[in-house]
Amino acid sequence: MASQSAWRFCQKCNGMFFDGFPTKGVCPTGGSHVAQGLNFALQHDEPAPNRQGQWRFCTKCNGMFFFGFPTSGTCPAGGGHAAAGFEFTLPHDPMPGPDQQDQWRFCHKCNIMFFNGFPSDGVCPAGGGHEAQGFNFALPHDAPAPERQDQWRFCQQCFGMFFNGGATNGVCPAGNTHVAAGFNFTLPHDVTGPGQRDWRFCEKCNGMFFNGFPNKGICPTGGGHVPQGFNFVLPNFAPGPAQQGDWRFCHKCSGMFFDGFVTKGRCPVGGGHEAAGFNFVLDHQ
Repeated sequence: MASQSAWRFCQKCNGMFFDGFPTKGVCPTGGSHVAQGLNFALQHDEPAPNRQGQWRFCTKCNGMFFFGFPTSGTCPAGGGHAAAGFEFTLPHDPMPGPDQQDQWRFCHKCNIMFFNGFPSDGVCPAGGGHEAQGFNFALPHDAPAPERQDQWRFCQQCFGMFFNGGATNGVCPAGNTHVAAGFNFTLPHDVTGPGQRDWRFCEKCNGMFFNGFPNKGICPTGGGHVPQGFNFVLPNFAPGPAQQGDWRFCHKCSGMFFDGFVTKGRCPVGGGHEAAGFNFVLDHQ
């Protein structure tokens, strides 16, 4: 599959831009883009499963933007973006299999597992909404099997994952107890194989939290989470050895930006970028 290299991360705005010209385009923070990190080799003009087309180079700002909407976003050089050159077809999260739901993410503020597939990000006990970091987990549901525990549910108030099989539904950071909605997740525990381990039940709030750090996050009951019971091993979409994930579409400016940092760069519309849609996993050299 044909590819073009010299696509880079800009350390000033977090955007993806083409670094193969003497000029470095226009950055929404002012001046030109400044390259940092990996050199991405992006495939173009050859559609394939789990790829999204209509990603284009903008001749005005040198940025990568999505050209599949009637509007062409907001360009830091003024007006909309102007497409030229290849149509890039970018790989994104493998589709979840039957009886799996993806967009389950780790919140770096409170350490819990929450659902990141809605425009709002729920209620975090650390304040505000949850903030995703790391892997995109595709969790099995409604299929009991050995070494799996069911009754793990989505809370429609805080968007967290909690255990619904106890005498109580725990404590919700949005107030009162968790309220279940959607699938009944059947999560693997104490197994070997692919996935991330050290996901645990918190005996104080009934939530699922990551227990692999010395810091135990923030529990809505106060203090840190307290693990109990099984050690869950959750399947995740990990990028390959020469790939980097967390490249996202910004619904405000239509640009491609890196969503793997706590700060979201600078959007030409104002403020930080805001992710929507696929999690792109991009090849680099």
